[in-house]
Amino acid sequence: MSARQGTGSDELVLSAGREGLPVIDGISQFLVGARCMLEHRDFLRRQPCQKLELNPERIEYWMEKLSRVDRLNETESSRFLADFGVPMMRSEWVDTESSLLQAAAKLEYPIVLKTAMPNIEHKSDVGGVKLNLNNKDELLEAYRDLCKRLGAQAMVTEMQADSGLEMILGIAHDEQFGPMIVMGMGGIYTEVLSDAIIAAPPFDSSMARRYVDQLKMRALLDGVRGEETMNVDAYCDAAARLSSLAVVFAKHIKEIDINPLKLTATGCVGLDALIVKRD
Repeated sequence: MSARQGTGSDELVLSAGREGLPVIDGISQFLVGARCMLEHRDFLRRQPCQKLELNPERIEYWMEKLSRVDRLNETESSRFLADFGVPMMRSEWVDTESSLLQAAAKLEYPIVLKTAMPNIEHKSDVGGVKLNLNNKDELLEAYRDLCKRLGAQAMVTEMQADSGLEMILGIAHDEQFGPMIVMGMGGIYTEVLSDAIIAAPPFDSSMARRYVDQLKMRALLDGVRGEETMNVDAYCDAAARLSSLAVVFAKHIKEIDINPLKLTATGCVGLDALIVKRD
């Protein structure tokens, strides 16, 4: 290692490199290399991941369903994830006022109403989310507005408490490496914060914890200025379960987006889910 940068063209440096003795050009580059070596050491010392067993009957059911439908709506997407232990808010899909009222009867007010029309990725941007609907009249008024502006397909779910932090959790398909798991800070600020980790599946909850600890805003999960400490273990368990799903359904599913996933002091729950099938 040289003590300063700019020695890359020095004849002694070049000849040493040709002989198999690389010279690192400057202290900063040396420290980066040392950090990578230590991280690789820790990677080699890791304990083997504990394999999660998924329900074979549920696997067979969803593989058959995915093979015969073009897409899963958000309610079906949530049920798919819940079937394999990823906690999701219960929701009901509706397309008429009658089905809306039948669905609402299964839930407790206040209720959230969201558009479920295809090809609307950001519901809030088009006024497709109605919060804190406290009775049947408010629900019907909100639904009629969505029908007029966006279409009749919608979903209803119970209102989630405001406490906690919004996270993201999902699967993205890489052309070279296949399915990858996305973990990070989420909600409406996902694109702004850009605080996420990409990890290769499968992995267990302990490995998920190592990934979460790399987030730039990790300290928020421990509570700041009197805020509650979030249940990081619950989030890591959900991530581990999703990583197993990514491997099992690699030929059927291209993407899964759980955003937001509400993380609280007592656990976590996905509020919204989108599943994209593979062609």
